[in-house]
Amino acid sequence: MDSGSHLWFYILGGSFARFPKEFLPFTVDTATVNGQVFAASFILLTLVSEKVPLLFILWKGYRILRIMRHSYSPFMPEIAGHICWIGRTAIFIVFFKKLILQGGMSFIIDHDFMFENPMEISWILTGLILLLVSDIYKRGCALQKEVDETL
Repeated sequence: MDSGSHLWFYILGGSFARFPKEFLPFTVDTATVNGQVFAASFILLTLVSEKVPLLFILWKGYRILRIMRHSYSPFMPEIAGHICWIGRTAIFIVFFKKLILQGGMSFIIDHDFMFENPMEISWILTGLILLLVSDIYKRGCALQKEVDETL
């Protein structure tokens, strides 16, 4: 069913899934698309393109806090590596989130690969700032090591 701004698909036992049209670069004929396939593919592609990278970022943040708790100084080389991986993951989200979601949904529903503007400026800036912070942390680690050696 098409409500104008959202697509509604009946899935299991009278339940329904609501999907905003702005995420898809193509039109969907709701009468011919199986709601269960649509909902399952959307959930799977969202999980792969957005939720797993965010869980990876949270896990890296946990590792940073755990290292800081057990160390005498916040300038540890492992922390710089974790911050760098968080920045790389943010850049991955920029380039592949909408590409995977929109491209995958168009391939599953229309059997054609298409997507619209996959860039998000907020994730680009986040990734670049985190890569810069990781480089600063690496320099801080080198300075900390130099200070520890002189003492």
